[in-house]
Amino acid sequence: MLEKQITKKIKSYLNSLEGVFVWKTHGNQFSCPGVPDIIGTFKGRLIAVEVKRPGKVPTKLQQAFIDKLNATGAISFVATCVEDVEKELSI
Repeated sequence: MLEKQITKKIKSYLNSLEGVFVWKTHGNQFSCPGVPDIIGTFKGRLIAVEVKRPGKVPTKLQQAFIDKLNATGAISFVATCVEDVEKELSI
């Protein structure tokens, strides 16, 4: 499955949950390098999901961004499927 398809499934799943609102980010000259693919809110907290195909890992820049978000109280992680999201959010 392509990363684009995984992202669409995760985004759709998250937006189906009560208390969640997320959107897909798009890298361009105005965005921050390393910003995760999906950003939004989960029960009043920032959520950021870096989507990867199974077996792939985030770049050093992406991982640093995830780590900085988590250090400030956000919920940020890498996901390869909807089940990863369920696990990270303990749903």
